[in-house]
Amino acid sequence: MHYPDSPTPGSYYNGHYVPTSAERTAYQAAHIDAWAKSIKYGYYGIYFFAATIFVGAVVNLYFIWERRRRLAHGSTTSLIVRKAAAFGRWVAYLRLPYAIDRWIAPLYTTGSLAQTMLLAFAFTFCTGWCFGITYWYRPAFWGSSPLGLRSEWLAMAMLPFLFVLAQKRNLIGTFTGTAYEKLQVLHQGVAGLHFYMSLVHTGAMAVRGAREQGLMQSSSYLTGWIALGPLVWLCVASLPVFRSKAYEGFWFLHLFAVIVYLTTLWYHVVDELNSNAYMYATFAVFAYGFTIRMGWLLYRNLTLHTAHIETSSTGALLLTVPTRMRWTPGQHVVLRFPGVRPLESHPFTMALPASSSEEEQQLRFMVLPRDGFTGALARKVVQAGGSTSQRVLIDGPFGESGLTFRAYDSALLLAGGTGIAHVLPIFTDLVAHMKSEQGSRSLCSRVELIWVVRTIGVAEWFIKDIQNAISGLSHQQVVVRIMVTTEENSGSKDGDSIDDVKDADGQEDATNDTSNFRVLNGRPDLASLVHSRSQEWSGRMAVSSCGPASFTSDVCNACANVELNILAGTAKCDELFLSSSLYSW
Repeated sequence: MHYPDSPTPGSYYNGHYVPTSAERTAYQAAHIDAWAKSIKYGYYGIYFFAATIFVGAVVNLYFIWERRRRLAHGSTTSLIVRKAAAFGRWVAYLRLPYAIDRWIAPLYTTGSLAQTMLLAFAFTFCTGWCFGITYWYRPAFWGSSPLGLRSEWLAMAMLPFLFVLAQKRNLIGTFTGTAYEKLQVLHQGVAGLHFYMSLVHTGAMAVRGAREQGLMQSSSYLTGWIALGPLVWLCVASLPVFRSKAYEGFWFLHLFAVIVYLTTLWYHVVDELNSNAYMYATFAVFAYGFTIRMGWLLYRNLTLHTAHIETSSTGALLLTVPTRMRWTPGQHVVLRFPGVRPLESHPFTMALPASSSEEEQQLRFMVLPRDGFTGALARKVVQAGGSTSQRVLIDGPFGESGLTFRAYDSALLLAGGTGIAHVLPIFTDLVAHMKSEQGSRSLCSRVELIWVVRTIGVAEWFIKDIQNAISGLSHQQVVVRIMVTTEENSGSKDGDSIDDVKDADGQEDATNDTSNFRVLNGRPDLASLVHSRSQEWSGRMAVSSCGPASFTSDVCNACANVELNILAGTAKCDELFLSSSLYSW
């Protein structure tokens, strides 16, 4: 950009001396953070991410090795390892109480204490490098603001990792053993840090511009202001209060804004020191994720799938899809119906595990229609008279495997509403191994399933599957309780412990009851339930939870309290592992 009255090197402009290039270089060399050496702050950012991922990968590898060792030899871990694991899990499971989180959720997606601490540490790391070095600005015309350079390179270092965390099939999840939906909190947090550093960079460079020739003094200023536009849109429009209102529309606008941002950012930073390397890495990550996912999508749908959909008596949609795909308990797929909304997709969890047979089997889903995609699907079924068949594209499977539960002595499985789709396959897998004397080994000898529903009609589709699964097993091995919260019963009260709730006949559900399948009225006290089982069961205990936010929050915090009891030596169980999932991410 040309200015007729641009300052001439070696002269004065608006009362400021304008140095020659040699003078500017010599001045910066004599002070910290010379322009050419400022790229080191980008390396510091890379080191931070690399160290974090490395620690996560080492922990993941240890637990994989430990679980395989247990299944192979049934060996125990040392006391110090169990205590260290309990402390780490306490940090990983503890969350804000739902009564507080519900007011924060519209503006910020909170995670566990571990995720919050990691993001807080990253915020402190970036803030410390930017503002802890108090050399923020150079005299007018003596070069870019050191504060602006430090924040610039830290923001650039985040960019490739930001895109990795956004992908369903990503290397960070592979290395750390973390499902993509649980990395979304970190994706959003890193996006916020990238925005924060970009604003610091913009503000520092704006101060420099105001001291010299104005806020549009060069083409880099122009492209910087342009690139800031889509970045502001990406961060503001991604706030939960906006994202949750129209997720399908948000996704397309988000993707479009990402492309615009990368394009404008390229023109802003191209050929500036090693900026190109960060941009190429980001493009490569973007292309890798897109190629891998599209490749699997095409492979998975070489044979077209047909979904058979019907409406239950409660209004829920019951989906059945014949397939030869294999999956593990607790995983989910993303379904796209070209005949309903071809540009939209939605995640659904398989409600039953895959069989070991190579023959065609059934994917089964239970869906409660809401607004958007599921509402449109429900209307399609109603228009067809309550039952229809639709072509469907399957993407997946995704998510953590529930096979890890085989390495624990006992399992407490908790589901709220359609959260049973996540929990039931784990339950079915565990009880099948209790009956079998062949196949993969399982250490689990006790399973308890608690399913909380509003009406018994919601549970009707799965009751026969559950009863067939537990037939032949004793009350000491398997207990199933379906808790109905809206049907009236004078003998039950909301908030009671499940052990105190009465059944429909008014009989106490005592701990010595020999029935291993009961339907009860009332609402279980999840915190008391988790605590009581940790005081009754010995050995290694695993908990799986899936339900609405309040349900999952209560279970997570209850498990965190048990970890403190393990540290204090007051719990009967030696170890507690939690796998939790929400309805939505």
